[in-house]
Amino acid sequence: MCYSFRTSIISYILGISSAIFAILTKQIVLGVLILAYSQMQLTEMLIWYGIDTENENINRIGTSYGKYLLATHNFAIGLGILLYISCVKKDKLKYTDFIPIVAGILFFIFVVCVYYIRNDYEDLTYPLDRNCSDTTNKCQNPNNRLKWSWPHHWYIFSFIISIIILVFYIEPFESKCWMLSIFGITFLYMLIFNTNVMGSLWCFSTAILAPLIVIVNYFLIKGYDTKDILT
Repeated sequence: MCYSFRTSIISYILGISSAIFAILTKQIVLGVLILAYSQMQLTEMLIWYGIDTENENINRIGTSYGKYLLATHNFAIGLGILLYISCVKKDKLKYTDFIPIVAGILFFIFVVCVYYIRNDYEDLTYPLDRNCSDTTNKCQNPNNRLKWSWPHHWYIFSFIISIIILVFYIEPFESKCWMLSIFGITFLYMLIFNTNVMGSLWCFSTAILAPLIVIVNYFLIKGYDTKDILT
């Protein structure tokens, strides 16, 4: 994840720019997904700004935004699939096309009902070392990243759902392999080596890598007929 207001802005701009490029080049699924998970960088931008200015209200807004946004990534993939089929392919939507977005909606409801409604979590987010000195900028270094105040161990199930959707829906095969590789490798790396801040750091890494993801995929789908693409 970002470790300062500045790195949050940089990663957010990279992510949003990549999402726009993806959408403009008809990589709708990738574009909507990157647009969604890049919002986590906006979350941390607000949190860090709140910490830097000692404004708990801004910190609280950023914390709440990220808390609920994190559970929407499956929904984003499902929405991207529907938009691609209806707006790019211009095909009639089948009931099977709605499975990913329905799965995303159900998962969001599950997270809210099982985790958020039944439990009371701190509504402010701080770095791993809460006793660092903001005035001397000691808080803002790669080893003192934000530790989200809400539980996110459930995100591994969200990631599994995303992988299943990618396997069954994304075309062509080259794009499927590319997305599975880049998202899978980064997620596993964060899961193994950065357990304390895994969810947030994965969002940060994929936002930074977003330009690479969409540019490589752009060349992978180039030359394919529209009917053979869903990416």
